[in-house]
Amino acid sequence: MESKTLKDIIGVFGNFKTVHSYSLRNLCIAYIQAQDRNIKDYVGILNSFANWKKLGYSVKRGEKGLDILVPTPRKIKEKDVLGKENIFLCFFFRL
Repeated sequence: MESKTLKDIIGVFGNFKTVHSYSLRNLCIAYIQAQDRNIKDYVGILNSFANWKKLGYSVKRGEKGLDILVPTPRKIKEKDVLGKENIFLCFFFRL
């Protein structure tokens, strides 16, 4: 992996944030995956397959997507000592 300056990395993230509102964690995960796969022209624009199709772009057969973390809310029900049911909203992450 060739050495990147902080200015290059911030430039990629800056471009990314103007298009999408992904978290810094997902920006870093996508950037590292792009570097590991030797994607030279990574500009930080991510979309789902369906969204690329809507925008009129084609995806090459056999291309692999980059993984990001997706927050998934779940309601958890618990009963306390007195038998009262409490509902908590927790967030889990999936790829």
